[in-house]
Amino acid sequence: PPCVALHLLAPRSPYVLQLKRYFIDLPDTSCCFHSEPRQGVRNHVFTDGSFFRGAVFNLNRAGWAVVNATTNKNISFGHVPGLLQTIGRAELWALISAVSWAVHHRAEVTIWTDSANTCECANALLQQPCSIDLPEGNYDLWQHLAELISQTLPGQVDIRWTPSHVDLAKCETTEEEFLATWNDVVDAQAVSANCQRGHEFAHLAANAETFYQTWKKRLIQLRNFYLKIAQEKCDQIDTIDLTIEPDAEIQRVEDTSLGEALSVNWQKQLQVC
Repeated sequence: PPCVALHLLAPRSPYVLQLKRYFIDLPDTSCCFHSEPRQGVRNHVFTDGSFFRGAVFNLNRAGWAVVNATTNKNISFGHVPGLLQTIGRAELWALISAVSWAVHHRAEVTIWTDSANTCECANALLQQPCSIDLPEGNYDLWQHLAELISQTLPGQVDIRWTPSHVDLAKCETTEEEFLATWNDVVDAQAVSANCQRGHEFAHLAANAETFYQTWKKRLIQLRNFYLKIAQEKCDQIDTIDLTIEPDAEIQRVEDTSLGEALSVNWQKQLQVC
């Protein structure tokens, strides 16, 4: 293709439109709840996101999950809808679903997330839901979360941070073990949700990745080939080696015959001068 021959650019992937349509058509499952809260107690809910990086950005994919440690049941899970697939959006979708669940069931919940930035911004919304500037990144999701938080009662929702991937053997208290265990559980659920996309998408993603990897290999080979040609065609420039000792340089000049030093048309050049 001309883009390759003239610019060393890969041709447009035949799978781009199919991938875009897939991500755009993904449903919002944040309100598809699979369990109810335990009544009369504060429920401890864990949220997490999952992100897989593809060969190129349009093969990135993200998913999320929410589990209830109080009842030992899944609450919700899903894929991140839309073209922008990031871990930040996955974490936010999980938090949105957890708050939606609390609002829907009028339950008191403590929501645990291992995303420190998400936790900090969400707590700012809890304290002043109508008077803070929403983060510019993922503004649409923060606006959605702000609307949900405005529907909660004072003290109904508490959002806290917990570290991720903590070694259980290093936990020193039962609370640390509790947090580490359930953070691992929701992490596994989020990864599972991100993986479960059906045979059709798996086939599409595999074909797209093969296309990109094949053209990456070809372009690397072509680039190396053109660089070798350019190196062969580059004229060698006669330069004076300043590291040579003066005596050696004088000897080199003395060893050069007059005929070798003068150009073929030296007489004509002399007449012109």
